[in-house]
Amino acid sequence: MRHLCCLLTCFFLLSSLKAGQYVLSSEVKHIWEAQLRFDWESVQQSLKKAKAQEPDNLFYPFLEARTLFLKVILFDDPADLLQFRLRYQDQLEQLESASEESAFSLFCLSEFYLQSSFIHARESEPISAARALKKAFHYNNRNRAQHPDFALQLKTQVVLQALASAIPNSYRWMADLAGISASSREALQALKVFRNTLITQQTHVFLQPELYFIDVFISTQLNDHARSVAVPDGFTNHPLVSLSQMLHHQKQRNAKAVLQAYQQYKASRAATFPYLFYLQAEALQNSGHSAASFSYFLLNSRGNWFRASALRKLAWEALLLGNPNEYSKRMQQILELKQFPSEEDRQARREAQLKRRPLSGLLKSRLLADGGLYNEALMALQNNEYQLRDRYDSTEWHYRRGRAFQGLNRITEAIACFEQTIVLGLKLSEYFAASAALQAGILLKETNPSLARNYWRKVSRFPNHPYKKSLDAKAEAFLSL
Repeated sequence: MRHLCCLLTCFFLLSSLKAGQYVLSSEVKHIWEAQLRFDWESVQQSLKKAKAQEPDNLFYPFLEARTLFLKVILFDDPADLLQFRLRYQDQLEQLESASEESAFSLFCLSEFYLQSSFIHARESEPISAARALKKAFHYNNRNRAQHPDFALQLKTQVVLQALASAIPNSYRWMADLAGISASSREALQALKVFRNTLITQQTHVFLQPELYFIDVFISTQLNDHARSVAVPDGFTNHPLVSLSQMLHHQKQRNAKAVLQAYQQYKASRAATFPYLFYLQAEALQNSGHSAASFSYFLLNSRGNWFRASALRKLAWEALLLGNPNEYSKRMQQILELKQFPSEEDRQARREAQLKRRPLSGLLKSRLLADGGLYNEALMALQNNEYQLRDRYDSTEWHYRRGRAFQGLNRITEAIACFEQTIVLGLKLSEYFAASAALQAGILLKETNPSLARNYWRKVSRFPNHPYKKSLDAKAEAFLSL
């Protein structure tokens, strides 16, 4: 009997070892750092070597899954997406083989399901996205309850709460299905705690660029561009920091700063990907330069994201150069596409379907304002009021003026233009009125918070339009503060 007990004990010990465990070794941190630098060659070589040396360390399957996730998001290559789907179940089973009582196990499972939720949402699979999000919340909540002092779970908590707070009313059923709720205030508080923990403990310093990216993500959701400007010490030239700054300045309407961040990224010698070229081309066009770089983006992109949008921006350049035939050719190319995944792509399809050529003055004003050239944007609108064709043009004219006045901090004039936009665009299936309500609320949130909230409540009440999801989500994020 004693001999049998010893054999059973050995069997269970061997089974436990075979199941693997999570060890946050120096090699794991090295590979994670390489991922954040987009150094894919180093990631692949290091993973292959580390797995041979530590075959039972489950951080390596987690990092493999994370590498695929990042490539799907960054490269928009259908081959990467296929690999993600094919390897999903096998990777999940490996991650689940460890004891779920481990803080690292709960963290990795939560992160894995969060990444899966992003992919499902990106691929327009809302039910699968909601289920994965529910799982991510489940494991994160367990980690918080069982390991309240475990710092890493705060990283997942921040992203989950930021996402939950920004779900628009039209997708509230997803949140209900996932059983999740949170506010932007909770996300910001968790972010503050996590940042202070990183600074004091110095355990996970390599995560600082990722934290900076998350900070920018939350700021983008809240349209709060005053935040997230402090680059973490020692990471000024980090490629993820440069990419974060490009995205931050894009939303801030600062084309010059986008181009500077792009050059900084290039200087880091990190791997490039198509969306970088899109951001560069957009910043150049919004600065009054050629939009030819969009052709380079189209040549390098293997996916569908922003393809229609890039064609539309090339069409705009043709129109401004006095070539309406080229504009029509690009619009026809948009109509021949089969997928329109982003809101910008759907807006491009809408313009092509309507066969409604933008007025050159309104178009030029839009591009200049998007680049932060607000005085020039106002000048482009001069003498255009009498060329307006109908209610649609009048609504856009007031909206463009409002955005330019907003950029110049001429608050009273901006609010007046936004009010007129809301009145004129109330029943249009276009984004002008909804965006005007959102921006009016932002302008008034400090001086008249009650009125600001009234404006934000209006955002989701406007008819369907191509930017409805994102504008509704931003208004919901402000209302959750």
